[in-house]
Amino acid sequence: MSETNTPTSTSILHQEMRRLEIKKYGELILFLKEQNLGLSETALKILENEEVNGRDFSRQPAELRKNVKRATLKIKNDEPEAWRQRATLNEEKVDELKARNSNLEVENSDLKNKVVKLEQEHKSTVESKTKI
Repeated sequence: MSETNTPTSTSILHQEMRRLEIKKYGELILFLKEQNLGLSETALKILENEEVNGRDFSRQPAELRKNVKRATLKIKNDEPEAWRQRATLNEEKVDELKARNSNLEVENSDLKNKVVKLEQEHKSTVESKTKI
């Protein structure tokens, strides 16, 4: 019996094919990055994290383009939601900082009033000591 018919060699062959598929997928992602398609880092991370399916690489180029376009549209649809979430967080942070600033302005005003009061007390104390 030849070695190519053994389960071990079949398993090794499948592993090698899988490794080559993953390499091709990595090259596809690098190609997409180089094309300046306007894909954000988030979109590229989603593509990198997608599970590689061996059948994807045996499809016709038109079908691959269709799948890439579908994935790109999904990513672009998801991005505005991510931007809205970030904007909401930024608005909340701005409101928090405005409130904190307002409190600091009040504290600053109180401190200025205390300084004026202490200066007046010191001045009156100095004047009374000079009269003695």
